[in-house]
Amino acid sequence: RKLYEKLKDSASSNLMEVHSTSTSGTIQTSSTTSTSKLPKSHAFYNMIPSFFCTLVKLQEEQRDYTLVLRTFGTDLEDIANAISDFAIGKHPLFPHFREPKLVIGKDRLYKGRWRKAQDSNIEGSHDSSHVFDLHSWNRKDDDKTRYPIASGDDEVLKIIQQSSVCGIQDDYTHWDKNNNAPWSGKPVWITTTNEQKKKDDIQLNPHHLFFDDNIHNDANDSIVAVRQLNENNSWVSLSGLETIAQQGRYIVRVPTVSAMLDQNWFYNKIMAAEKEVER
Repeated sequence: RKLYEKLKDSASSNLMEVHSTSTSGTIQTSSTTSTSKLPKSHAFYNMIPSFFCTLVKLQEEQRDYTLVLRTFGTDLEDIANAISDFAIGKHPLFPHFREPKLVIGKDRLYKGRWRKAQDSNIEGSHDSSHVFDLHSWNRKDDDKTRYPIASGDDEVLKIIQQSSVCGIQDDYTHWDKNNNAPWSGKPVWITTTNEQKKKDDIQLNPHHLFFDDNIHNDANDSIVAVRQLNENNSWVSLSGLETIAQQGRYIVRVPTVSAMLDQNWFYNKIMAAEKEVER
């Protein structure tokens, strides 16, 4: 009951008061102006303030990063609009925040879809026989006449790493059809190496970090497909056990309650993951 009351008070305070951010990225009450100008359907009401606190702190530290929105659902466009509103000072908790590079248009929204490789001789369902493509946001899944914007790991990575912000609606149908197998989920790439390297103009030193509330310790069931270069310089998905081993380094499970109660939760997890990778 105490936890419920704490969450209730926190949510009420966040939604009914306007705040400003200090230089440390914390939320401070500045007035009690109503947020009635925002429609009740606005995505801000469904997004955890600690996520926005993290973006404020990264800006204060002048950190260079790419924000990639990922979802199996149909809410990507709403979330992208919310990020854009936040970037121009429309979030009631962060009215002074400005970050032009976070304004995201529909040209930076994609549909990520797995497909069977045309030259694959491997029977059945397996990551070696499938390719991940990015399609334009307005493409319908049953439209076979339009070519993907990016095909395969290298091309997809090139688009992501050349962006300041983008969004991908991932392939839930494929993941569900393959019984949530680790290789069939939302791909994320381990590109961090001990030395600066390039592969087909792809810089292999950025640290990709994937947050999701559905990450768990099950070798046969993973929402994330962790991709890594093998000895043949080809991208392959890690096994379920290998995927679990990447928790806290490249993938992070989000306990929603913890992220609601601690406005520095995401930021602290980023710092901890960077230390783990540097070991």
